[in-house]
Amino acid sequence: MRRLETLVVLFLVAGCSSSGKKAVDVGAVDSGPSRADVQPIDVPDGAAGETRVEPDVTGFDDFVSGEDIQNHGACCDSDDDCTAPLFCLGSTGQGLLGTCQRKPNKTRCYSDETCPEFHVCAGAQVCTCDMNCGTEEGKCTPAAVGCCTDDADCPEGTRCVGAGTDSGTCFVVPEKEVQCWDDVDCGEGEVCVDSHWCPCAFFFCDSYMGYCKETWLAECVEVHSGCECYEGCMDGFSSYVYYPDSAGDFGEEISPPPELLEVAVARYECGVCSCTESWLVPVDGEWVDFEGGPEEFCIYLQEMDEACGGCIVQWVGGCC
Repeated sequence: MRRLETLVVLFLVAGCSSSGKKAVDVGAVDSGPSRADVQPIDVPDGAAGETRVEPDVTGFDDFVSGEDIQNHGACCDSDDDCTAPLFCLGSTGQGLLGTCQRKPNKTRCYSDETCPEFHVCAGAQVCTCDMNCGTEEGKCTPAAVGCCTDDADCPEGTRCVGAGTDSGTCFVVPEKEVQCWDDVDCGEGEVCVDSHWCPCAFFFCDSYMGYCKETWLAECVEVHSGCECYEGCMDGFSSYVYYPDSAGDFGEEISPPPELLEVAVARYECGVCSCTESWLVPVDGEWVDFEGGPEEFCIYLQEMDEACGGCIVQWVGGCC
């Protein structure tokens, strides 16, 4: 049996013949019980762990809300032709008419000039009234300011991402503590996830910040998500089962034995041939889908482990 701290050990599934490989859509998870719906195992008084709250990084680039304006998209020669708060975009003032558009918020744009320093407007399209196209807002995204080997090579307000390599690039320093380019921007015990930055002098490449996540959570999510799919194979799966160590030891088997499932508090199943993965918890004697996906599943495991003073251990099984 393995302690919960060893969640980062990956179980590799081998021996499946395949004609192709693709990632499973982990966003399509059936709704199920949340952590609050699941009864924890018995623990001594005062041993319950604290609930961790993930920083809310959503909504950074939400559109400005508001009711539809009557002449949105109408032809115009100046702002006077548009219903407030719309303004006239694309007019030259010399007979070439523009269209009435909403003013973008601070993360949206129609041109580089309206973006913060060291940012560019990506994805915008400005059409005049006589053009057969639709005007679209872009998004202010960090721009590669220049090549670098360390921070001293970069303008004030930027830093060298990838310092010490041949592909270091100057990017704006994140304004929000939860945002990051790499682990350098995160605090102790955290790593940067979901970021992407383009090496120096790369063209047609989008760079975007990620966000800082506690190291244990990032590693746990990596193990319990991204189940691979091998087309054309007959059978292949991996199984992770979590249970209190007081239940004893369970030997190596392909599938979790019934006596293990009777005492287990959670399980993760990856079917590489069926192209499915599931996060499961026991409710009233039945295994049901856990609402929230891999991150909530990992937080639930951590809370269960803290609640019993580190008693949760891991059983791993599977086959080709």
